[in-house]
Amino acid sequence: MPSSAASTGQVLRRAVGSGPDVFARVSARAAALRRIDHDGVLAPVRVSMDSDGTVIVELPRVPGTDLAELAQHRAPLSAGECAWLGAQVADALRAMHAAGLAHGDIAPANVLVRDGGITLLDTLSGGLDDELGTPGFQAPERSAGATQPGDVTSLGLLLRWCADDGCRGPISAWTEPMVIPDATARPTAALVHDALRDAAPTVPVAVPPSDVVSATRARIVERTQRAVAPRLPRRGTTAVRLGIVSGVLAVAGAVVLLVPPVVDAALAREAPRAEVSPSPTPAGAVAAPSAHADAWESPRDAASRLTDARVAALADSDAEALRALAAPGQLADELEVLASRLSAGSVSYEGLDVDVVAVAVTEEDDRRAEVTVSYRVTAHTVVDDGVTTVVEAFDQTVQMALVNAAAVGSAPRWLVESVTPSG
Repeated sequence: MPSSAASTGQVLRRAVGSGPDVFARVSARAAALRRIDHDGVLAPVRVSMDSDGTVIVELPRVPGTDLAELAQHRAPLSAGECAWLGAQVADALRAMHAAGLAHGDIAPANVLVRDGGITLLDTLSGGLDDELGTPGFQAPERSAGATQPGDVTSLGLLLRWCADDGCRGPISAWTEPMVIPDATARPTAALVHDALRDAAPTVPVAVPPSDVVSATRARIVERTQRAVAPRLPRRGTTAVRLGIVSGVLAVAGAVVLLVPPVVDAALAREAPRAEVSPSPTPAGAVAAPSAHADAWESPRDAASRLTDARVAALADSDAEALRALAAPGQLADELEVLASRLSAGSVSYEGLDVDVVAVAVTEEDDRRAEVTVSYRVTAHTVVDDGVTTVVEAFDQTVQMALVNAAAVGSAPRWLVESVTPSG
């Protein structure tokens, strides 16, 4: 966006275009922003038009450091910091989206880290026709205009950009549903906020003592340069991009194994449970081995065997076996994406195995059961699009929802409806 600005007192003046149409549009958006009661959303204090038709916006100064500037002064963010940052940004986006607005350019230069939270800058971006966002942080549909699902994708890309090498895999898996091409299938900002808040112990982003605060706010005019901001300096090994339902997500001592990424886990918690009536076994489902038919009658044994089966399917790159484990719904959709990647050879798990330690049924009736499963995952290697990472052994406890998909009159045939981390 062509722009100019000059510091005057406690506000920053910025030119955003010219003409009555631009003035009317920017004035309306500024008024809508001012009605949002959220510290994380920057609202213009005044919109005016000069005698030559130039539309000028006055923005309040907010002490803090934007992520692009912060990258020059410290190492990339830890998993806990990413969870905090993502939840903060998602909460601000939730407020904007509730007001019917899309931000349009969630990128490093537009997220200010301040004392106690964040502030979204350039909140006028989504209302300006010549704004296309920052390359590297745009949703696929951004060229057609700013959208709320597009903001979610930009946040996912931002978190991947921020992450340290040690948590790149988990962050990639957390954000996978946020960056999928189908905008209608992405979670809302509200769901992202809840999921990231629960993904790991959150740690506010640490801002090193420096003199960059005032300089950072003066740089607001530079943010729309149609170029990716300088990448955070990397230390250690090559960053690893793990795919959807990546298998092992070690995050700040709490991990998620073979479950939807955290935003999908939140989506599953928010969505009403569908009643699953007894019906014929879905096409392609794996029948219970005859030698162990009785094992499938117990939700406890089914949860243990389904856990083993999921790990075996990943270790063997057996896409059909993976597809056969989930009941229709969100988890099945996510596993379908992973199954397709297994079939294509774009992701594989080497040396992966699991030892189920304990299983406890917490709820049970004829149609469904809630089961807590604890297990230990072996050390293994994940190869994702040619990038290899070694994952250390770890322990995990999950809450597994099972549904009975058996034919009427036959032994129960349990399938997995959802899996969420426990504790």
